[in-house]
Amino acid sequence: VRSVNRSALERRVATLTKRRSIKADNQAAWLLRAIACMDLTTLNSNDTDERVRRLCAKAINPLRRDIVEGLGISGETIRPAAVCVY
Repeated sequence: VRSVNRSALERRVATLTKRRSIKADNQAAWLLRAIACMDLTTLNSNDTDERVRRLCAKAINPLRRDIVEGLGISGETIRPAAVCVY
């Protein structure tokens, strides 16, 4: 097991709060990119059909309708990268 360089870790953490935030005009693009990079996964061997259906429904509509309408985009173009079922 490798040990953690605590001082390097603390320096890195300190830089995270000083980074520039995403500007308002780019937030929607970053939100959509994050969804496109996401895998929706269930790893439970005892998942029910209903749980898997809900996961698939979330993949089909990952954002609430009011958010999609507010962004002025087509909800059909927003999809996660994958849906994985164990």
